[in-house]
Amino acid sequence: MSNQYRVDENRDLMCAVDTGRLMAAPAGEMSRLDVALNAVAVLAVAAEEAGDRVGALSFEAKVTRQLSPRRRGAEAVVRALFDLEPTEVESDYERAFYAVGRQKRALVAVFTDLVDDGAVRTLLAATPVLTRRHVVLIASSTDRDLLAVTSTAPRDPRDVVRASVALELLASRRRAVSLLRALGAVVVEASPEALGPACVRAYLDLKQRARL
Repeated sequence: MSNQYRVDENRDLMCAVDTGRLMAAPAGEMSRLDVALNAVAVLAVAAEEAGDRVGALSFEAKVTRQLSPRRRGAEAVVRALFDLEPTEVESDYERAFYAVGRQKRALVAVFTDLVDDGAVRTLLAATPVLTRRHVVLIASSTDRDLLAVTSTAPRDPRDVVRASVALELLASRRRAVSLLRALGAVVVEASPEALGPACVRAYLDLKQRARL
Protein backbone atom coordinates (compact mmCIF):
# COMPACT_ATOMS: atom_id res chain seq x y z
CA MET A 1 0.00 0.00 0.00
CA SER A 2 1.44 3.41 -0.93
CA ASN A 3 0.34 7.04 -0.97
CA GLN A 4 0.88 9.28 -3.95
CA TYR A 5 1.04 13.05 -3.56
CA ARG A 6 0.93 15.81 -6.11
CA VAL A 7 1.20 19.57 -5.83
CA ASP A 8 -2.12 21.31 -6.43
CA GLU A 9 -1.16 24.20 -8.70
CA ASN A 10 -4.75 25.35 -9.08
CA ARG A 11 -5.77 28.27 -6.91
CA ASP A 12 -8.97 30.05 -5.96
CA LEU A 13 -10.06 33.47 -7.22
CA MET A 14 -12.92 35.20 -5.42
CA CYS A 15 -14.36 38.34 -7.03
CA ALA A 16 -16.08 40.59 -4.46
CA VAL A 17 -18.23 43.25 -6.12
CA ASP A 18 -19.39 46.35 -4.25
CA THR A 19 -22.93 47.36 -5.24
CA GLY A 20 -23.35 50.22 -2.75
CA ARG A 21 -24.25 53.82 -3.55
CA LEU A 22 -20.81 54.86 -4.83
CA MET A 23 -20.97 52.29 -7.62
CA ALA A 24 -23.92 54.13 -9.20
CA ALA A 25 -21.64 57.03 -10.16
CA PRO A 26 -20.91 57.39 -13.87
CA ALA A 27 -17.65 56.19 -15.39
CA GLY A 28 -17.75 57.39 -18.95
CA GLU A 29 -20.96 56.10 -20.52
CA MET A 30 -21.46 53.38 -17.90
CA SER A 31 -21.87 53.22 -14.16
CA ARG A 32 -18.93 52.19 -11.98
CA LEU A 33 -20.75 48.96 -11.25
CA ASP A 34 -21.07 48.16 -14.97
CA VAL A 35 -17.34 48.79 -15.39
CA ALA A 36 -16.63 46.49 -12.44
CA LEU A 37 -18.84 43.71 -13.83
CA ASN A 38 -17.10 43.90 -17.21
CA ALA A 39 -13.73 43.65 -15.47
CA VAL A 40 -14.92 40.69 -13.38
CA ALA A 41 -15.93 38.83 -16.54
CA VAL A 42 -12.53 39.42 -18.15
CA LEU A 43 -10.66 38.36 -15.00
CA ALA A 44 -12.83 35.28 -14.43
CA VAL A 45 -12.23 34.02 -17.96
CA ALA A 46 -8.48 34.54 -17.59
CA ALA A 47 -8.44 32.64 -14.30
CA GLU A 48 -10.44 29.78 -15.79
CA GLU A 49 -8.02 29.55 -18.72
CA ALA A 50 -5.16 29.40 -16.21
CA GLY A 51 -6.84 26.44 -14.52
CA ASP A 52 -7.91 28.25 -11.36
CA ARG A 53 -11.21 27.96 -9.55
CA VAL A 54 -13.42 31.05 -9.73
CA GLY A 55 -16.15 32.32 -7.42
CA ALA A 56 -17.90 35.59 -6.66
CA LEU A 57 -19.66 37.61 -4.02
CA SER A 58 -21.67 40.83 -4.19
CA PHE A 59 -22.35 43.10 -1.27
CA GLU A 60 -23.71 46.41 -0.07
CA ALA A 61 -24.94 46.71 3.53
CA LYS A 62 -25.17 42.92 3.43
CA VAL A 63 -23.91 40.09 1.27
CA THR A 64 -26.45 39.76 -1.54
CA ARG A 65 -25.03 36.92 -3.64
CA GLN A 66 -22.30 34.37 -3.08
CA LEU A 67 -20.87 31.68 -5.31
CA SER A 68 -18.07 29.42 -4.03
CA PRO A 69 -14.97 29.03 -6.23
CA ARG A 70 -15.28 26.20 -8.71
CA ARG A 71 -13.51 24.81 -11.73
CA ARG A 72 -14.65 26.23 -15.07
CA GLY A 73 -16.50 28.83 -13.01
CA ALA A 74 -16.32 31.88 -15.28
CA GLU A 75 -19.74 31.38 -16.85
CA ALA A 76 -21.35 30.73 -13.46
CA VAL A 77 -19.82 33.94 -12.10
CA VAL A 78 -21.11 36.01 -15.02
CA ARG A 79 -24.58 34.48 -14.70
CA ALA A 80 -24.63 35.15 -10.96
CA LEU A 81 -23.69 38.83 -11.28
CA PHE A 82 -24.78 40.12 -14.69
CA ASP A 83 -28.06 41.70 -13.54
CA LEU A 84 -26.75 43.46 -10.42
CA GLU A 85 -27.84 47.05 -9.89
CA PRO A 86 -26.30 49.64 -7.54
CA THR A 87 -28.22 50.42 -4.37
CA GLU A 88 -28.55 53.62 -2.33
CA VAL A 89 -26.99 52.26 0.86
CA GLU A 90 -23.48 52.39 2.30
CA SER A 91 -21.38 49.28 1.74
CA ASP A 92 -20.35 47.17 4.73
CA TYR A 93 -16.87 45.98 3.80
CA GLU A 94 -16.27 44.26 7.10
CA ARG A 95 -19.34 42.04 6.77
CA ALA A 96 -18.46 41.13 3.19
CA PHE A 97 -14.81 40.45 4.02
CA TYR A 98 -15.69 38.19 6.94
CA ALA A 99 -17.92 36.19 4.57
CA VAL A 100 -14.94 35.73 2.22
CA GLY A 101 -12.35 35.35 4.96
CA ARG A 102 -13.72 32.05 6.24
CA GLN A 103 -12.79 30.31 3.00
CA LYS A 104 -9.43 28.72 2.11
CA ARG A 105 -6.59 30.97 0.98
CA ALA A 106 -7.43 32.71 -2.28
CA LEU A 107 -6.86 35.78 -4.38
CA VAL A 108 -9.72 38.07 -3.40
CA ALA A 109 -10.34 40.77 -6.02
CA VAL A 110 -12.46 43.56 -4.56
CA PHE A 111 -14.14 45.85 -7.10
CA THR A 112 -15.09 49.14 -5.48
CA ASP A 113 -14.64 52.93 -5.64
CA LEU A 114 -11.98 54.94 -3.82
CA VAL A 115 -13.23 58.51 -4.16
CA ASP A 116 -15.25 58.92 -0.94
CA ASP A 117 -13.24 59.51 2.26
CA GLY A 118 -15.85 57.95 4.54
CA ALA A 119 -16.13 54.78 2.48
CA VAL A 120 -12.36 54.53 2.15
CA ARG A 121 -11.95 54.69 5.94
CA THR A 122 -14.27 51.72 6.38
CA LEU A 123 -12.48 49.87 3.57
CA LEU A 124 -9.11 50.48 5.25
CA ALA A 125 -10.43 49.30 8.61
CA ALA A 126 -11.80 46.09 7.08
CA THR A 127 -8.91 45.19 4.75
CA PRO A 128 -6.83 43.38 7.43
CA VAL A 129 -9.71 40.89 7.77
CA LEU A 130 -8.67 39.65 4.32
CA THR A 131 -4.92 40.28 4.21
CA ARG A 132 -4.34 38.08 7.27
CA ARG A 133 -5.17 35.03 5.19
CA HIS A 134 -5.66 35.96 1.55
CA VAL A 135 -3.93 37.79 -1.28
CA VAL A 136 -5.99 40.94 -1.82
CA LEU A 137 -6.41 42.95 -5.01
CA ILE A 138 -8.41 46.20 -4.88
CA ALA A 139 -9.65 47.25 -8.33
CA SER A 140 -11.12 50.67 -9.11
CA SER A 141 -11.65 52.63 -12.29
CA THR A 142 -10.15 56.09 -12.59
CA ASP A 143 -12.35 59.16 -13.01
CA ARG A 144 -11.91 60.74 -16.43
CA ASP A 145 -13.92 63.83 -15.46
CA LEU A 146 -11.72 64.62 -12.46
CA LEU A 147 -8.58 64.22 -14.54
CA ALA A 148 -10.02 66.44 -17.28
CA VAL A 149 -10.88 69.21 -14.82
CA THR A 150 -7.36 69.30 -13.43
CA SER A 151 -5.71 69.30 -16.86
CA THR A 152 -7.81 72.10 -18.41
CA ALA A 153 -6.89 75.74 -17.97
CA PRO A 154 -9.62 77.55 -15.95
CA ARG A 155 -11.62 80.24 -17.74
CA ASP A 156 -13.58 81.67 -14.82
CA PRO A 157 -13.72 81.46 -10.99
CA ARG A 158 -16.07 78.47 -11.09
CA ASP A 159 -13.48 76.49 -13.06
CA VAL A 160 -10.91 77.32 -10.39
CA VAL A 161 -13.22 76.01 -7.66
CA ARG A 162 -13.95 72.84 -9.63
CA ALA A 163 -10.25 72.25 -10.23
CA SER A 164 -9.51 72.75 -6.54
CA VAL A 165 -12.15 70.20 -5.52
CA ALA A 166 -10.93 67.74 -8.15
CA LEU A 167 -7.32 68.06 -6.98
CA GLU A 168 -8.40 67.42 -3.40
CA LEU A 169 -10.35 64.31 -4.41
CA LEU A 170 -7.43 62.96 -6.43
CA ALA A 171 -5.03 63.60 -3.55
CA SER A 172 -7.39 61.76 -1.21
CA ARG A 173 -7.52 58.84 -3.62
CA ARG A 174 -3.71 58.69 -3.80
CA ARG A 175 -3.55 58.58 0.00
CA ALA A 176 -6.08 55.76 0.06
CA VAL A 177 -4.08 53.75 -2.49
CA SER A 178 -0.89 54.26 -0.49
CA LEU A 179 -2.55 53.11 2.74
CA LEU A 180 -4.10 50.05 1.10
CA ARG A 181 -0.71 49.03 -0.27
CA ALA A 182 0.81 49.51 3.17
CA LEU A 183 -1.78 47.04 4.49
CA GLY A 184 -0.56 44.47 1.96
CA ALA A 185 -3.17 44.88 -0.78
CA VAL A 186 -2.38 45.11 -4.48
CA VAL A 187 -4.20 48.12 -5.94
CA VAL A 188 -5.18 48.26 -9.61
CA GLU A 189 -6.35 51.57 -11.08
CA ALA A 190 -7.20 51.97 -14.74
CA SER A 191 -9.59 53.71 -17.08
CA PRO A 192 -13.01 52.04 -17.42
CA GLU A 193 -12.16 50.25 -20.66
CA ALA A 194 -8.74 49.12 -19.38
CA LEU A 195 -9.70 47.90 -15.90
CA GLY A 196 -10.31 44.27 -16.90
CA PRO A 197 -6.98 43.81 -18.74
CA ALA A 198 -5.16 45.63 -15.90
CA CYS A 199 -6.65 43.19 -13.38
CA VAL A 200 -5.58 40.24 -15.53
CA ARG A 201 -2.01 41.54 -15.68
CA ALA A 202 -1.91 41.93 -11.90
CA TYR A 203 -3.37 38.44 -11.42
CA LEU A 204 -0.84 36.82 -13.76
CA ASP A 205 2.00 38.73 -12.08
CA LEU A 206 0.88 37.44 -8.67
CA LYS A 207 0.81 33.88 -10.00
CA GLN A 208 4.24 34.26 -11.56
CA ARG A 209 5.69 35.55 -8.29
CA ALA A 210 4.05 32.65 -6.43
CA ARG A 211 1.97 34.98 -4.29
CA LEU A 212 -1.05 32.73 -4.93
